[in-house]
Amino acid sequence: MQSSRCQETWSDPPFPSQLIQELTTLRDAALEDNYAYDRVTYLTENIGARPSGSAQAAKAVSYVAAELRAPGLDVKLEEVQCRIGCVASRTAELVAFPGQSDGITTRSF
Repeated sequence: MQSSRCQETWSDPPFPSQLIQELTTLRDAALEDNYAYDRVTYLTENIGARPSGSAQAAKAVSYVAAELRAPGLDVKLEEVQCRIGCVASRTAELVAFPGQSDGITTRSF
């Protein structure tokens, strides 16, 4: 059973009501817009995996910074060192697979 003090604490709003209204308006606008989804789609389909220290990671940083600067935000980038043992990039190539047709070098799963 909760004490009366605990009940009072729970009934107090954690933020001013005006801020809650503004945040609710912002949330509702974001849920009606595909902006964030479109940015994530671009990152995954056009840039791909972004291991630390890779060219793709650098491209993703540049892309996100440009997207944030477009509406006038002040963006500052900081250099980050990759941990020891970090692999900048890895590649793999599928050279043959069962049922491979002549001239086909890729396979969709």
